[in-house]
Amino acid sequence: MTWIDIHHESAVSGWIPHHGEEIASPAGPRRSSAAEARWRFLSIIHTASHRRCIDAESHLPESAAWQEMAVALRVAIRAARRRQIAFERPLRELHKIAAIWSFAGIEGKQEASLFLAHVSFAKLAALDLGYDKLGCNALDLLGKTDRRWMASAWGERPAHMTAKMLYHDLWIEERARMLGAYTVAPCDRSRKMRADG
Repeated sequence: MTWIDIHHESAVSGWIPHHGEEIASPAGPRRSSAAEARWRFLSIIHTASHRRCIDAESHLPESAAWQEMAVALRVAIRAARRRQIAFERPLRELHKIAAIWSFAGIEGKQEASLFLAHVSFAKLAALDLGYDKLGCNALDLLGKTDRRWMASAWGERPAHMTAKMLYHDLWIEERARMLGAYTVAPCDRSRKMRADG
């Protein structure tokens, strides 16, 4: 089982087809050859981005998987912008994964991945981590272009913060739980050895 809970929908579901599905043509009159070519191009881009996200999702919470998901979403956003179609959903997903990554709030990618591995994804996904709460300038996973897209789409925020800053009490609780999992008092260890032996 992966880090993402089995009940959670894919981070990219809704804006691209599920792995292996064909993209259905919308009902209505037959499209012109230019519209048909555009549809084929978008289906290729979306399917490739989706496969990249699926592959990255299976490796969460590893730091490289977060980066790979961000890259895949950026590819989808750029393709949509070039074709002048809506890109709000992949942009929101990009913000969402950057916000969840910011909950780790630990220097060092490996340490952050280790910390997130001890926090349930369902718990993080349930937090209100929207743009209106966090903004985007404090989210390390985002680049300048991502921040510019978000400010253009949703307006400039007066204040920016990370998920760790917003939910600091929860972060402290999860950090203590993680450290407790690695710390066993000597007397507890000897009691356990006697009970097992």
